[in-house]
Amino acid sequence: MQYNPKQNNSFSRFMQFEQNKNKPVQKLDKLATTVSSRCVNIDSRDRNRSLYPNSNKFQVQVNPDGSFKGAGLFTNFRNVKSIRIVEAILPAVAQTEAYISLVVPELDDTMVGTNDVLKKSFAILIPERTDAPGNFVHCKTKDMCNCFKKFDPPLANLRRFTFEFYGPDGVLTDFGTDTSEPTAPDKTKQVFLCLEIVTETPNTSKLNSRAVF
Repeated sequence: MQYNPKQNNSFSRFMQFEQNKNKPVQKLDKLATTVSSRCVNIDSRDRNRSLYPNSNKFQVQVNPDGSFKGAGLFTNFRNVKSIRIVEAILPAVAQTEAYISLVVPELDDTMVGTNDVLKKSFAILIPERTDAPGNFVHCKTKDMCNCFKKFDPPLANLRRFTFEFYGPDGVLTDFGTDTSEPTAPDKTKQVFLCLEIVTETPNTSKLNSRAVF
């Protein structure tokens, strides 16, 4: 009987190994996680105006308890991969500044800069110039590297945001004192931010699946 090497199991396994060893291997972390993106809108009208009379600094808590009075986000942010500012609208007085440094103490060590405020900044907001200033000013954010932060490794979770707006002199920009409750907020003194927050979550269906040989 003529010997056929293909019928030898050891030889077949060796040939299969040789054929597959140079193929790209898909990483487990790509298989085991799902990336999602959420749009988060922040309006300074919802802050605690008694604690933060000026919208140049205020805090937003994530999943606050019943005793908290102020702006809250009722959701979870775990394993945060990146945060990007999509839109930023500030009071018109911001037009008098060349740029506004947005500091978020919970997200420090974001940038490198020549002074302490720039080093601590989460984003640099550049007011758009207009011929007829109104009550508000839009800031350049599209495709701006200084309005985007990637976290590697991802942040485990986010429990709050404290937004602080500084001028180039390192002093909080005075957006003006707002009204107090129960009077409605002064619309000319408000800040609006739209953030895109990208998170990753374990894909349990893929984690629990096993290849069958």
